[in-house]
Amino acid sequence: MSDYNGWKNKETWCVGLWLMDWFRDIANEKEWDEESLAQALEDATWDHLNEVPEGGSLLLDMVTTYMHDVDWNELARAASED
Repeated sequence: MSDYNGWKNKETWCVGLWLMDWFRDIANEKEWDEESLAQALEDATWDHLNEVPEGGSLLLDMVTTYMHDVDWNELARAASED
């Protein structure tokens, strides 16, 4: 993947752009190691994405594909920074 606006890729940048405030709230809930925080951020995001009407949609399929390229560890590091 290439560098995108200082992030690993466009997918990671975009998720960080839209969700970083929420990710920082999660990061501040307790002491996390990077791997555990990255997993918590990914799980919370997937839980949020799964709150769609039953049967799915084209948009959900597209977003699901997009989300597999997100660097969750990079987002965890950024969410942990003060």
